[in-house]
Amino acid sequence: MFSEKNRNSKTVIDLTDSPKKKRIKAENCMATSEIVVEDLQQPAFYKGLPVLPAMSSDENQEVLKLLLNTPRNHPEFIASTHPVLIDKNVSFIINLDDLIHPEDLLSDDLGAWEQTKTRSKWYVVKKNANEEVCGVTKVADKLPGSYQVCRRPYINKSDGSLKKCIVNVMLPDSSHYNLVYVRYNFEGEEHKIEVKPHGNSTTSTIPYLRTYKSTVSKIKETLTHQNKGLKRVVHEVEEAVGGLEHCKSKGSLPRNENQAKYLKIAGKENVSDPILEITQKDET
Repeated sequence: MFSEKNRNSKTVIDLTDSPKKKRIKAENCMATSEIVVEDLQQPAFYKGLPVLPAMSSDENQEVLKLLLNTPRNHPEFIASTHPVLIDKNVSFIINLDDLIHPEDLLSDDLGAWEQTKTRSKWYVVKKNANEEVCGVTKVADKLPGSYQVCRRPYINKSDGSLKKCIVNVMLPDSSHYNLVYVRYNFEGEEHKIEVKPHGNSTTSTIPYLRTYKSTVSKIKETLTHQNKGLKRVVHEVEEAVGGLEHCKSKGSLPRNENQAKYLKIAGKENVSDPILEITQKDET
Protein backbone atom coordinates (compact mmCIF):
# COMPACT_ATOMS: atom_id res chain seq x y z
CA MET A 1 0.00 0.00 0.00
CA PHE A 2 0.96 3.58 -0.35
CA SER A 3 2.74 4.99 2.60
CA GLU A 4 1.37 8.46 3.42
CA LYS A 5 3.31 10.88 5.59
CA ASN A 6 2.80 14.53 6.43
CA ARG A 7 5.70 16.80 5.54
CA ASN A 8 5.23 20.55 5.69
CA SER A 9 1.46 20.07 5.40
CA LYS A 10 1.76 18.11 2.16
CA THR A 11 0.81 14.52 1.43
CA VAL A 12 3.90 12.44 0.78
CA ILE A 13 3.26 9.24 -1.13
CA ASP A 14 5.55 6.25 -1.42
CA LEU A 15 5.32 4.99 -4.99
CA THR A 16 7.54 2.04 -4.21
CA ASP A 17 4.64 0.07 -2.73
CA SER A 18 1.48 -1.37 -4.26
CA PRO A 19 -1.25 1.12 -5.24
CA LYS A 20 -4.33 1.93 -3.25
CA LYS A 21 -7.66 1.62 -4.97
CA LYS A 22 -9.12 4.78 -3.48
CA ARG A 23 -8.54 8.24 -4.93
CA ILE A 24 -5.96 10.39 -3.21
CA LYS A 25 -5.23 14.06 -3.79
CA ALA A 26 -1.58 14.95 -3.38
CA GLU A 27 0.69 17.84 -4.18
CA ASN A 28 3.91 17.57 -6.12
CA CYS A 29 6.92 17.27 -3.85
CA MET A 30 8.03 20.82 -4.66
CA ALA A 31 4.58 22.36 -4.05
CA THR A 32 4.05 24.18 -7.34
CA SER A 33 0.48 25.22 -8.01
CA GLU A 34 0.67 23.99 -11.60
CA ILE A 35 1.43 20.38 -10.64
CA VAL A 36 -1.24 18.56 -8.65
CA VAL A 37 -2.01 14.85 -8.59
CA GLU A 38 -5.77 14.37 -8.45
CA ASP A 39 -5.71 10.59 -8.90
CA LEU A 40 -2.63 8.41 -8.63
CA GLN A 41 -3.87 6.33 -11.56
CA GLN A 42 -3.89 9.56 -13.60
CA PRO A 43 -0.61 11.33 -12.77
CA ALA A 44 -0.07 15.06 -13.10
CA PHE A 45 1.80 16.14 -16.22
CA TYR A 46 4.38 18.87 -16.67
CA LYS A 47 5.41 19.78 -20.22
CA GLY A 48 3.95 16.48 -21.39
CA LEU A 49 5.72 14.24 -18.88
CA PRO A 50 4.20 12.44 -15.87
CA VAL A 51 5.57 13.98 -12.68
CA LEU A 52 6.45 11.97 -9.59
CA PRO A 53 4.46 12.85 -6.46
CA ALA A 54 6.31 13.69 -3.27
CA MET A 55 8.72 11.09 -1.92
CA SER A 56 9.71 10.86 1.72
CA SER A 57 13.31 10.51 0.51
CA ASP A 58 15.23 10.23 -2.74
CA GLU A 59 18.29 8.58 -1.26
CA ASN A 60 19.69 5.66 -3.24
CA GLN A 61 17.78 2.98 -1.34
CA GLU A 62 14.42 4.63 -2.01
CA VAL A 63 15.23 5.43 -5.65
CA LEU A 64 16.35 1.85 -6.34
CA LYS A 65 13.15 0.51 -4.81
CA LEU A 66 11.13 3.04 -6.80
CA LEU A 67 12.76 2.21 -10.13
CA LEU A 68 12.45 -1.55 -9.69
CA ASN A 69 8.82 -1.51 -8.50
CA THR A 70 7.31 1.20 -10.70
CA PRO A 71 6.91 -0.94 -13.89
CA ARG A 72 4.74 -3.37 -11.91
CA ASN A 73 2.91 -1.00 -9.58
CA HIS A 74 2.75 2.38 -11.32
CA PRO A 75 3.72 2.22 -15.01
CA GLU A 76 1.68 5.39 -15.59
CA PHE A 77 4.48 7.37 -13.93
CA ILE A 78 7.11 6.29 -16.50
CA ALA A 79 7.88 8.93 -19.13
CA SER A 80 8.63 7.89 -22.70
CA THR A 81 10.48 11.09 -23.56
CA HIS A 82 12.92 13.33 -21.71
CA PRO A 83 12.33 16.74 -20.07
CA VAL A 84 13.29 20.06 -21.68
CA LEU A 85 13.19 23.72 -20.59
CA ILE A 86 12.46 22.91 -16.96
CA ASP A 87 11.52 25.88 -14.78
CA LYS A 88 9.96 24.05 -11.82
CA ASN A 89 11.16 21.69 -9.09
CA VAL A 90 10.19 18.35 -10.60
CA SER A 91 11.25 14.69 -10.68
CA PHE A 92 10.69 12.05 -13.34
CA ILE A 93 11.26 8.41 -14.21
CA ILE A 94 12.48 8.17 -17.80
CA ASN A 95 12.53 5.01 -19.93
CA LEU A 96 15.78 5.18 -21.91
CA ASP A 97 14.52 2.49 -24.28
CA ASP A 98 11.82 4.88 -25.50
CA LEU A 99 14.30 7.61 -26.46
CA ILE A 100 15.68 7.66 -29.99
CA HIS A 101 19.12 7.60 -28.37
CA PRO A 102 19.71 7.17 -24.59
CA GLU A 103 22.05 10.17 -24.53
CA ASP A 104 19.22 12.45 -25.69
CA LEU A 105 18.44 12.54 -21.97
CA LEU A 106 21.31 15.02 -21.55
CA SER A 107 19.92 17.54 -24.07
CA ASP A 108 17.33 19.53 -22.14
CA ASP A 109 17.63 22.95 -23.84
CA LEU A 110 19.03 24.40 -20.61
CA GLY A 111 22.55 25.04 -21.88
CA ALA A 112 25.69 23.50 -20.48
CA TRP A 113 25.91 21.59 -17.19
CA GLU A 114 28.85 20.83 -14.93
CA GLN A 115 28.87 17.33 -13.49
CA THR A 116 30.23 17.78 -9.99
CA LYS A 117 30.92 14.15 -9.10
CA THR A 118 29.86 10.53 -9.60
CA ARG A 119 28.75 8.43 -6.65
CA SER A 120 28.47 4.68 -7.15
CA LYS A 121 27.21 2.32 -4.43
CA TRP A 122 26.15 -1.33 -4.22
CA TYR A 123 22.90 -2.69 -2.78
CA VAL A 124 21.13 -6.01 -2.30
CA VAL A 125 17.35 -6.17 -2.36
CA LYS A 126 14.73 -8.26 -0.60
CA LYS A 127 11.56 -9.24 -2.45
CA ASN A 128 8.20 -10.41 -1.15
CA ALA A 129 6.06 -13.25 -2.47
CA ASN A 130 4.77 -10.98 -5.26
CA GLU A 131 8.33 -10.24 -6.42
CA GLU A 132 8.07 -6.64 -5.25
CA VAL A 133 11.17 -5.10 -3.70
CA CYS A 134 10.34 -4.57 -0.04
CA GLY A 135 13.80 -3.95 1.39
CA VAL A 136 17.14 -2.51 0.22
CA THR A 137 20.44 -2.92 2.05
CA LYS A 138 23.73 -1.18 1.25
CA VAL A 139 26.82 -3.39 0.93
CA ALA A 140 30.48 -2.48 0.82
CA ASP A 141 31.23 -3.96 -2.59
CA LYS A 142 29.72 -5.97 -5.42
CA LEU A 143 28.11 -9.20 -4.32
CA PRO A 144 26.24 -11.90 -6.27
CA GLY A 145 22.80 -10.50 -7.05
CA SER A 146 23.68 -6.94 -6.04
CA TYR A 147 22.66 -3.75 -7.86
CA GLN A 148 24.95 -0.82 -8.59
CA VAL A 149 23.36 2.62 -8.19
CA CYS A 150 25.14 5.56 -9.82
CA ARG A 151 24.15 9.09 -8.75
CA ARG A 152 25.38 12.03 -10.85
CA PRO A 153 24.70 15.58 -9.63
CA TYR A 154 25.00 18.57 -11.99
CA ILE A 155 25.02 22.36 -11.68
CA ASN A 156 23.66 24.49 -14.52
CA LYS A 157 26.40 26.70 -15.98
CA SER A 158 23.96 29.42 -17.02
CA ASP A 159 22.33 29.63 -13.59
CA GLY A 160 23.99 28.03 -10.59
CA SER A 161 20.74 27.95 -8.63
CA LEU A 162 19.45 25.10 -10.83
CA LYS A 163 20.63 21.61 -9.93
CA LYS A 164 20.03 18.31 -11.69
CA CYS A 165 20.52 14.76 -10.50
CA ILE A 166 20.46 11.60 -12.62
CA VAL A 167 20.35 8.18 -10.96
CA ASN A 168 20.79 5.04 -13.04
CA VAL A 169 21.08 1.37 -12.09
CA MET A 170 23.28 -1.51 -13.17
CA LEU A 171 21.56 -4.87 -12.79
CA PRO A 172 23.21 -7.93 -11.19
CA ASP A 173 24.14 -9.22 -14.67
CA SER A 174 26.03 -5.91 -15.27
CA SER A 175 23.52 -4.68 -17.86
CA HIS A 176 22.00 -1.20 -17.71
CA TYR A 177 18.48 -0.93 -16.30
CA ASN A 178 16.24 0.93 -18.74
CA LEU A 179 14.67 3.28 -16.18
CA VAL A 180 16.47 6.31 -14.72
CA TYR A 181 15.48 8.83 -12.07
CA VAL A 182 15.89 12.51 -12.96
CA ARG A 183 15.40 15.41 -10.55
CA TYR A 184 15.56 19.16 -11.20
CA ASN A 185 15.54 21.53 -8.24
CA PHE A 186 16.21 25.21 -7.65
CA GLU A 187 17.97 26.79 -4.71
CA GLY A 188 15.49 29.55 -3.94
CA GLU A 189 12.56 30.55 -6.14
CA GLU A 190 11.69 28.63 -9.29
CA HIS A 191 12.24 30.59 -12.52
CA LYS A 192 12.99 30.32 -16.21
CA ILE A 193 16.64 29.90 -17.12
CA GLU A 194 18.32 32.49 -19.32
CA VAL A 195 20.68 30.21 -21.25
CA LYS A 196 24.12 31.68 -21.88
CA PRO A 197 26.44 31.12 -24.88
CA HIS A 198 28.84 28.19 -24.69
CA GLY A 199 31.73 28.83 -22.33
CA ASN A 200 34.29 28.14 -25.08
CA SER A 201 32.89 30.95 -27.24
CA THR A 202 34.37 34.43 -26.90
CA THR A 203 32.25 36.18 -29.52
CA SER A 204 28.88 34.42 -29.84
CA THR A 205 25.80 35.77 -28.07
CA ILE A 206 23.61 32.81 -29.13
CA PRO A 207 22.38 30.66 -26.20
CA TYR A 208 24.11 27.28 -26.17
CA LEU A 209 21.94 24.25 -26.83
CA ARG A 210 23.37 20.77 -26.65
CA THR A 211 22.32 18.96 -29.83
CA TYR A 212 20.51 15.66 -29.32
CA LYS A 213 22.79 12.66 -29.70
CA SER A 214 20.20 11.14 -32.06
CA THR A 215 20.41 14.24 -34.27
CA VAL A 216 24.22 14.12 -34.29
CA SER A 217 23.97 10.46 -35.34
CA LYS A 218 21.56 11.38 -38.17
CA ILE A 219 23.98 14.04 -39.42
CA LYS A 220 26.88 11.56 -39.40
CA GLU A 221 24.83 8.89 -41.14
CA THR A 222 23.67 11.30 -43.83
CA LEU A 223 27.23 12.53 -44.36
CA THR A 224 28.56 8.97 -44.61
CA HIS A 225 25.97 7.39 -46.90
CA GLN A 226 24.96 10.30 -49.11
CA ASN A 227 27.18 12.44 -51.32
CA LYS A 228 25.49 15.75 -50.62
CA GLY A 229 26.54 19.27 -49.71
CA LEU A 230 26.54 20.38 -46.08
CA LYS A 231 23.57 22.68 -46.59
CA ARG A 232 21.51 19.85 -48.02
CA VAL A 233 22.53 17.51 -45.21
CA VAL A 234 21.45 20.02 -42.55
CA HIS A 235 18.12 20.58 -44.34
CA GLU A 236 17.33 16.88 -44.65
CA VAL A 237 18.15 16.14 -41.00
CA GLU A 238 16.11 19.14 -39.90
CA GLU A 239 13.12 17.82 -41.84
CA ALA A 240 13.67 14.30 -40.45
CA VAL A 241 13.35 15.52 -36.84
CA GLY A 242 10.17 17.48 -37.56
CA GLY A 243 11.45 20.84 -38.70
CA LEU A 244 10.97 24.08 -36.80
CA GLU A 245 7.23 23.50 -36.45
CA HIS A 246 7.08 19.90 -35.22
CA CYS A 247 10.44 19.17 -33.55
CA LYS A 248 10.44 18.21 -29.86
CA SER A 249 12.74 21.11 -28.97
CA LYS A 250 15.41 23.36 -30.47
CA GLY A 251 18.09 20.95 -29.30
CA SER A 252 16.74 18.28 -31.65
CA LEU A 253 17.55 20.46 -34.68
CA PRO A 254 20.95 20.42 -36.37
CA ARG A 255 22.81 23.58 -35.44
CA ASN A 256 24.24 24.74 -38.76
CA GLU A 257 26.57 23.82 -41.62
CA ASN A 258 29.62 24.40 -39.42
CA GLN A 259 28.44 21.64 -37.11
CA ALA A 260 27.99 19.28 -40.06
CA LYS A 261 31.45 20.21 -41.33
CA TYR A 262 33.01 19.54 -37.93
CA LEU A 263 31.30 16.14 -37.66
CA LYS A 264 32.43 15.24 -41.16
CA ILE A 265 36.03 15.97 -40.25
CA ALA A 266 35.85 14.35 -36.84
CA GLY A 267 34.45 11.10 -38.24
CA LYS A 268 32.40 8.54 -36.40
CA GLU A 269 32.65 7.90 -32.67
CA ASN A 270 32.63 4.39 -31.23
CA VAL A 271 30.58 4.38 -28.03
CA SER A 272 29.95 0.98 -26.49
CA ASP A 273 28.30 2.15 -23.27
CA PRO A 274 24.73 3.36 -24.02
CA ILE A 275 24.91 6.02 -21.33
CA LEU A 276 28.64 6.66 -21.42
CA GLU A 277 28.29 10.40 -21.93
CA ILE A 278 26.33 10.76 -18.73
CA THR A 279 29.69 10.30 -17.01
CA GLN A 280 31.45 12.80 -19.25
CA LYS A 281 31.49 16.56 -18.99
CA ASP A 282 32.18 17.47 -22.61
CA GLU A 283 29.29 18.66 -24.78
CA THR A 284 28.87 18.08 -28.50
